[in-house]
Amino acid sequence: MTTKNASNRIPASPTRVSGNIKTGQLILHHMARAFFASAWVDQCEECGHSSILSGQEIMIIMPEDIDPSAIHAADTLARDMITVNWPDPAIRPATVERGLELLLKQVGRIQAKTEEHGDLEVTAESFGHYVAMQAMGHGVGLNDAFGRPVYDGIKVPYVEFNSCSLQIDYFNSTYETDE
Repeated sequence: MTTKNASNRIPASPTRVSGNIKTGQLILHHMARAFFASAWVDQCEECGHSSILSGQEIMIIMPEDIDPSAIHAADTLARDMITVNWPDPAIRPATVERGLELLLKQVGRIQAKTEEHGDLEVTAESFGHYVAMQAMGHGVGLNDAFGRPVYDGIKVPYVEFNSCSLQIDYFNSTYETDE
């Protein structure tokens, strides 16, 4: 039996992946992007480069390739979410990706039963992003994105992730970008 590590399952950049990306992989990708964006901004500010953030969209100006530690954090969060949302191992989804797909479908089922839908359309991108933001305790999450019933119905464990979690120092003089 072979196991895949997180970096094999989560594309660093969907534009660099040929073929179709499955929904679970897309959710993982956007979870990883949210982790990376948050920590990258922290690192930027801590290194005295906050002026590059002024008036900019973080998700556009941050490096395209996601830091490996953010990919690992997304994979760990996804596994933990599956464990807490399916406590009985006998009924737990067989893969992380399948579990995330089922959680995304659960958002739609919960919203179908209520008038409260939050601010966003339910997509793999928005679900992945807001799950990670909620896990990091940023004050936004499933409640804002999809409504209180979704927030109450899908458990999201807390994850500590910040600039010190990154594998790369993106603001020291030896790090170079393609630009």
